[in-house]
Amino acid sequence: MSINMGLSVEIFDQLMNGRIINKYKLSNSGEPIADPLFTEIMDNLADYRKNNAMNGFELIETPTYVYLNDAGGLDGKTDISMKVYFLLLIIGKYLTVNGHSITKITSHTGGLTPDDFKEMANIPYVDQILEKSKMTGKSEDSLMGHVKNLLVDRGIMLEKPSSKSYVLSEAGKAFFEELMENKHRFMDEENDCPEI
Repeated sequence: MSINMGLSVEIFDQLMNGRIINKYKLSNSGEPIADPLFTEIMDNLADYRKNNAMNGFELIETPTYVYLNDAGGLDGKTDISMKVYFLLLIIGKYLTVNGHSITKITSHTGGLTPDDFKEMANIPYVDQILEKSKMTGKSEDSLMGHVKNLLVDRGIMLEKPSSKSYVLSEAGKAFFEELMENKHRFMDEENDCPEI
């Protein structure tokens, strides 16, 4: 296959701005549909790997999402990834406290609404977690702003346009699963962070 230059420019912009490109995005009705950017990368994977390597980046690809990493191998957690993990922990705690199934954030038929985020902001220790992770303010507007900036804009959560609710993308599901498997180790590394 040959590279689609229009898609290639958009892919470059997305990846260079720290976004994840997922296999699926959501249609206006909230149904999963194939993302043409992901398809373009997979159809021309060797070319995209080579191009990114020539620019000092490593293309990290999985069967369901792709993103860029510094070719030098940024091992460990970056400031942004730590904030993402904190937000995912808060979301996980909210689901547990309110007896919601994990499908509320993993199924395209579910979704967290703005009202959910307002309630989330009032969970005990959320203000301390946001402060510790240098995400100021406890208010629901502040929490929603961080979710949009760090999760939605980066492709970790997807917005369902028709219902204005949010679900995890394929990448978000993988990060959430990894976080839940390593929650105790993660919390131990973050000295004095309140347990959720």
